Amino acid sequence: MTTQRITKRTVDALQSTGREFTAWDDTVSGFGVRVRPTGAKSYVVVYRAGAGRGAPVRRYTIAAVGKITPERARARAKVILGAVADGHDPANRKTAERGTPTVAELADRFMADHVRAKRKAGTAEFYGTF
Repeated sequence: MTTQRITKRTVDALQSTGREFTAWDDTVSGFGVRVRPTGAKSYVVVYRAGAGRGAPVRRYTIAAVGKITPERARARAKVILGAVADGHDPANRKTAERGTPTVAELADRFMADHVRAKRKAGTAEFYGTF
């Protein structure tokens, strides 16, 4: 668990040790670079969702290293931590969005639950042409 300012130079110098570790930024609390055993690196923010020591610790992955600069990742971390200070839980919202059905899934569900179940075969066939 090292602490230094996260810059392009420090990110490039991080090497995999065979175990996952995080290098923390010394200017923004909770912001760091996670290095996986495979050598993959990503910018993360770690925060407590709620008040007190009993609140669950959440880890929010901002982006993979190389997709955005360390400065943009730090700015994004500040926005995320600001939302946490306002009482929001960005990691929970991101998880909930993953469970949201796509338009194709909704269309399939509509065809199965409403068209095929409640309409005549000719009407159902007509709906299927779109």
